[in-house]
Formats: sequence, structure tokens, C-alpha cells
Amino acid sequence: MTFDIHSIPTSHVRTYIAFRLIIPWLLFIGGSIWIYIATKHSPVITINTNHKKYKVALKEFKDNETLNDLIDFLAERVDLKREYND
Repeated sequence: MTFDIHSIPTSHVRTYIAFRLIIPWLLFIGGSIWIYIATKHSPVITINTNHKKYKVALKEFKDNETLNDLIDFLAERVDLKREYND
């Protein structure tokens, strides 16, 4: 498909360029950023109980450098099984 920009009335050229060229690229870039943020790797702790299995993200603990404190806290109360998937 080809188009001639000179055939568009001059009052609509800016609108045409904005809606056909600029806005789709901005939406694509913004969506790509959100997909990257959503799929970014984060450490997870798995808590198994008799009835359920819970997965909790530890990003805040890692960012605050209190992850080792949490591990020590849990080690005193439950059996820990350390599995690293790097």
C-alpha cells in the first residue's frame, strides 16, 4: 500500500502523521516495556503446607538487602530446602 502525502489536505497532515505513524510506535514501545517489567526474573520462596503451596516473590527483601535476615528467621521455625535455579 502506498500513499501520497501531498494528496492529504494540509489541515489534516499533522493528525494523519500522529495517528498513523507516531502513536502506534509509542504504544508498541510502551507495551514492550510493560511486558519486560512483567516477565523480569525475581527470586521466589515456595511455602508448602499440608493443603496448599504458596509462592511469594522476594524482590522487596532483595532490594532492601534483608533477604538473609528472612532466611535466618524462617530457618529457626521451619525446615528449609534450598534450591537454586540459576
